[in-house]
Amino acid sequence: MAEFVQRYDGKPWSVRSSTIWPMACCDCGLVHRVVLTARGAWIGIAVERDEELTAQRRAEMALVQSEEERG
Repeated sequence: MAEFVQRYDGKPWSVRSSTIWPMACCDCGLVHRVVLTARGAWIGIAVERDEELTAQRRAEMALVQSEEERG
């Protein structure tokens, strides 16, 4: 299972060029695989939806919500 790092609005982070990494939406759990590639002054961006990680992430989110509801 992918490990997600919490990111915060407006806070930058760094990734190595050409590294593919999963990015999940904090509200709905939708996961995309993202890759950035630097070439001179240009930065290329590719994004692809990851159905398997999305299902896993949403299942994790449902478990957390259930635990919070039980208190």
